[in-house]
Amino acid sequence: MRLLLCAQDIHSLEVGLVGADGWKSGRRFTTRPEEVLARVEEFLDTEGTSWKEIDGVGVVTGPGSFTSTRIAVTLANGIAFARSIPVKGMENPKRKELRDLYGTDPWAEPWKGDASFAVPVYDRPPHITPRRQPTFV
Repeated sequence: MRLLLCAQDIHSLEVGLVGADGWKSGRRFTTRPEEVLARVEEFLDTEGTSWKEIDGVGVVTGPGSFTSTRIAVTLANGIAFARSIPVKGMENPKRKELRDLYGTDPWAEPWKGDASFAVPVYDRPPHITPRRQPTFV
């Protein structure tokens, strides 16, 4: 079973499951970034799927919110590393639903165990706030 993740918006997470016969189920959550892993676990529990059944992770690598994209990609990489399973990233510039993305390149190709990590993709340079100098009173 493959776990698919998409978090292109800071307050939204889409999670999907794909089995040997194709798309199984999916769900969209309204959530905060710090609750993403909890929502994934909630989804797996609802579907009656254990982490041991997950044999691959697909993740939308962007473009989207910097924070949500980094969280989804980091979570996918962490799951894949911890479970020694492949991870595949896919860009989604048109922001399609996971169900519509599954079955398109590169997720349609056979998944091999050699995919070591996914990398986030951004559509603009990051806006990093300059560090403030401490003010002493």
